[in-house]
Amino acid sequence: MPNATTRYPVRDRKVADLVASFWGSLYLLRAQTPEGEDWLDKHLPPKDDADVTLWGDSFVVEPRYLGAIMEGATADGLTVRLQ
Repeated sequence: MPNATTRYPVRDRKVADLVASFWGSLYLLRAQTPEGEDWLDKHLPPKDDADVTLWGDSFVVEPRYLGAIMEGATADGLTVRLQ
């Protein structure tokens, strides 16, 4: 499970493609770049799916799923940040 000390590869850019923010017991996952948005569209359920919970423009993600999402994104060349 990711935590504040988990390290992910970083490209030479100031803005991460995906950002996951920890809020007590859940993460909010959002795209910050068009590449991140495209990746989320391909790998997560559609935002209008009944099983998807959103908070603003962020996906609400349980911690047990976040590691696989972040690892998949980095394997596909995206940059990710935990905050």
